Amino acid sequence: MILTKKGANYFGEESRDADGKKHRHMAVVRGQGVLTLREDALHFEQWLTKKVYHIPISQITHVTTSRSHNGKFNLFHVLQVHYMNEAQEHRIFGIQVGWKKDVLQWKTEIESLVANKD
Repeated sequence: MILTKKGANYFGEESRDADGKKHRHMAVVRGQGVLTLREDALHFEQWLTKKVYHIPISQITHVTTSRSHNGKFNLFHVLQVHYMNEAQEHRIFGIQVGWKKDVLQWKTEIESLVANKD
């Protein structure tokens, strides 16, 4: 295990179509849970819903940060993990992991794994 964050706040997913247009997915249950970064995957388990999100490192294309995600503005930076799902759709997983320095640490660690995935 490389990083763990208890109380990470899930903001839902966005997607981009073939033309690069962003689509928000508003019908989502936002909430807190445990985010874990391992050498092979990013894993999030939401506490209230018990829903599990699992993104293999091999599917991650890049990582960004923003103060808004899925139509919601946030005072804290949101980690945005861009990946291609099994259907080859561009998805953006949004999660808040703390202060800006925390977000940058997660971003750097994920980028390092992505750069070495081949």
